[in-house]
Amino acid sequence: MQSDYWQRWQQRRFSRRTLLKTTAVAAGGLTVGAVIGCSDNTSTTGKTTTIQARKGGTVTRRNGFETLGVALDPHTGTPTQATVFRLWYNGLLALDPATYDVKSQLAERWEVVSKTEFLFHLRANAKWHNKPPVNGRAFTADDVVSSLNRIRTNDPRFASRSTLETVDKIEAVNPTTVRITLNQPDAGFLAKLAGDAIVMMAPEVTNSAAKYTTAGDIVGTGAFILQDLQPTVSSRSVRNPDYWNPDRPYLDELRTQHFNEDAAAYAAFQAGQIDIANAPTGDDAKRYIASRGSNYQPAWAKQKAVYYLQPNTRVPPFDNPNVTRALRLLIDHKEMIEAWANVYYGRGRHGQFFPGEMESWDLSAEEYEGYLEWKPDKTEAARQANQMLAAAGFTPSSPLNFELTGGFVSPGDAISQQHQLLIAQWKRLSQGAVNATLKLADQPTANQIRANRSFTVMHLGNAGSAQEPDAYLTQILSSKGSRNYAGWADTTFDNMITTQRQEYDLNQRKKLIRDINLYLIEHSPIVIVTNAEMLEAVNPKVHDYTPEYNPFLRGDSWENVWREA
Repeated sequence: MQSDYWQRWQQRRFSRRTLLKTTAVAAGGLTVGAVIGCSDNTSTTGKTTTIQARKGGTVTRRNGFETLGVALDPHTGTPTQATVFRLWYNGLLALDPATYDVKSQLAERWEVVSKTEFLFHLRANAKWHNKPPVNGRAFTADDVVSSLNRIRTNDPRFASRSTLETVDKIEAVNPTTVRITLNQPDAGFLAKLAGDAIVMMAPEVTNSAAKYTTAGDIVGTGAFILQDLQPTVSSRSVRNPDYWNPDRPYLDELRTQHFNEDAAAYAAFQAGQIDIANAPTGDDAKRYIASRGSNYQPAWAKQKAVYYLQPNTRVPPFDNPNVTRALRLLIDHKEMIEAWANVYYGRGRHGQFFPGEMESWDLSAEEYEGYLEWKPDKTEAARQANQMLAAAGFTPSSPLNFELTGGFVSPGDAISQQHQLLIAQWKRLSQGAVNATLKLADQPTANQIRANRSFTVMHLGNAGSAQEPDAYLTQILSSKGSRNYAGWADTTFDNMITTQRQEYDLNQRKKLIRDINLYLIEHSPIVIVTNAEMLEAVNPKVHDYTPEYNPFLRGDSWENVWREA
């Protein structure tokens, strides 16, 4: 039953090897490849060596979301911030950061009773962190019921609630077994359950007055314990001595140091003050690659969350499809790659809705350039866009004036430059018929503006709770999506989501996702201006590190990272 189930549900690269790997994970709860005692590593000389993994040591990297001043409640925080939470929290399941295969975590194994019924058998040795108010007690099935029902709370603050919209009931069968019953078949359910934000939280904490702004508020079952947090300064996480996997984590400590500017963080890396930072420009990336030798394989990090252009379709004139369609056609995606992604990060790629990490579900770059919006020559796209604007009453003498709300990590950063380029493209290609002004907002402020829908057009990061197509489509674009801030509603599209969700054959499901992508090109007001890839500069003494697209620190992968003495 288990093998047949995975044969139908596997997200990527279905093969006998992958199937065997997944079955082994489900049965034994260990990730293949995380073998204790050895590691393949490419040294600075370009020679591949096999060296002994060791416990101990500290790694310091540039900050993740935890030092940006956002509240650290995984269930009410955005999925884009949730990656860091898995340093301290676990889910029932997790996604392998290298393959995106579903693997066990607090659920040691699971049974697929039917397409709508699952049994999860919990690890007998899992405990909460030994800190108040939980004080190291055993993790139980009641904790699962409490956590998942909290995520499903019908309150806009719970940003990932629609991830579990196909869940009907969650029951504790006994202290170590949980039954989840769905209201309909859902081919992506386990992948969604493995999403970054779908973590277990102790009811003693969630029922308290915790504000999730201090290290004391963070109590999980994860490999690390948050020991110290100073917003806009630093964080320090230490090894959990009671972790359910006694062989992990390797590191004694993971520290992050906050930098407002990419260049300052990279300078600190070059000076040996931190171990990991992203190369701040495409030229820096080229120089770093050259410095590592001819056999070096660059650690390019693909985006797991992207900046979407999101018009508020509940506010005139953005309730007019001609206006939102025109804004899309007036984006020069090729220029976005060449003048922005390549310059600030090193590499870019066309995309419409899925981030780079999900490119196996997306159209190819060549396919995109066959459609009007992405054609390198913008002449025809601009002509049609200006006709649409004129029909809506907007011309160079009577322009469409609006405020573009743009989020940023730090003032003047690459994202801020992307907002400016987008506004310039609109003005140039519309010949002045579109006149947007920029309102910059820091991350917490931008999140609040978006949640309240107090914007006309927004350009801000957004993501589904898991690297699974349905998590993105359902959360961000469906009419009832918990993160559909644009307010777009399309009955045909909603029906297409339901159809792909109930398709268990991988190839057939990919065809349905392709049809959805093509439908979105013609109908959706939401679009990515470009995908980008970031190069991670990593101290050669740090091993088994999975590239992270700053500031999306991948909590799950850090239990396998180790450092040479």
